[in-house]
Amino acid sequence: MPNIITFMFTLFLLLSPTQLLANDEALYATAPPVDASFVRFFGFDTGEIVQFSGKDFTMKSGEADAYVPVSSADLESIVKGSFYSLLKNSDGSIVTVQEGLRDDPRKVFITLLNAYDQVLSLGVADGSMDVISDIGAFSSGQRAVNAIKIELGIFNKRDLKPMARFDVALRRGQNITFFADHSGVRIIEDRFGANAE
Repeated sequence: MPNIITFMFTLFLLLSPTQLLANDEALYATAPPVDASFVRFFGFDTGEIVQFSGKDFTMKSGEADAYVPVSSADLESIVKGSFYSLLKNSDGSIVTVQEGLRDDPRKVFITLLNAYDQVLSLGVADGSMDVISDIGAFSSGQRAVNAIKIELGIFNKRDLKPMARFDVALRRGQNITFFADHSGVRIIEDRFGANAE
């Protein structure tokens, strides 16, 4: 019996470095490139190939709406640290929207991404104050705010009542996007997928 225990313990020690490495790789995502820019895609199908700035991106399952880190050296005329959203229209055309930088870790960055055919604003839900004003169709606006719990709404120019309302608890390091298109408005927590291949 002691020999079996010794054998099992020795086998465990021999296998464990590989096991630990595999577990670490599964636990931690690969760090983005040091010169990374970030691109996300809306309205595309899994497996679809989309070209952006001279590079082909293959849409992956489970990564819809996630930012894909990509080396700026692999892109044409893109500055490192940039953020972009690519929007696919119902007619198949693609619109590229450049977003603001996320350059202050002490703040929460709120983005209003407008894929709707009207000018929209993001504000306090009771209409008392604009947070991001007058964002035209197929463009975006951004604001850095302090962590706060608040009810926000998306407004268009025609109506006094918001098109949609959201109770949000904003926390540092948890940036969010309000995405508006013809199907409605939804809130997306900004997240990052695997590095571009």
